[in-house]
Amino acid sequence: MHDGKRLSACLVCGHPLFANERLVFEDSRVLRHKNCSKDALLLALHKRAEALGLAPIDLLTRRLAELQHRIIQALADVSLEQFHTAEPEGHLLLLLPDSDLQVRVVFSPCFQPEAIYHEALMTPGELQQQKARLLTRITKTTASAPSANQHQSAEHLVASELKNGEDHWNGRKKEEIAWEILATERLALKVLPSAGMDPELVSRPFAACPPKLKEIAQRILSAPADDPSDASQPGER
Repeated sequence: MHDGKRLSACLVCGHPLFANERLVFEDSRVLRHKNCSKDALLLALHKRAEALGLAPIDLLTRRLAELQHRIIQALADVSLEQFHTAEPEGHLLLLLPDSDLQVRVVFSPCFQPEAIYHEALMTPGELQQQKARLLTRITKTTASAPSANQHQSAEHLVASELKNGEDHWNGRKKEEIAWEILATERLALKVLPSAGMDPELVSRPFAACPPKLKEIAQRILSAPADDPSDASQPGER
């Protein structure tokens, strides 16, 4: 039995991590056992792709495209939560806990390091200011729309724009935020072992994906192999 404090789970093997073990920090939050190699995940992806009749980059791109879609949906949920959960302190988190690319949105009073994305909740004062700014912008863009929109309440206009529009509550494009999340090393170590939806992804018609996703997939696949002789890196524990 381990005496060390449990940190989380290794992103390669999935087994628990403990503070008294030899660990490697991929960045400020990503952890894996020293003996767990990313090469094992890449090898598993190659075998999975071969079994499904796809090139590894095509399978990985399909996973990224599906995850991008789910992240954008989750950001819409985050946008609405920001406007219905005004708190002085707390975080809205996007979690990817399983191997089927299911993104969950949760509220937490504390930041959770396993989150793939997080936002601090707005205070009630900030909320009212942001609502006023959004409403001004939305009413300007809908001024020339059919008269049916005139009967919608201000709150409904804001909620509809946040849920269905291209922009996040802070004015950034949801798609751009999703690309930034997908490009992190943390997401790469979660997407590589995510085989749960592969047969479903292969059975769907696949539309042309943005070049950005191909670029991210290529970068993940061409990541340098771990060097077992390098035991003096600053991130090693």
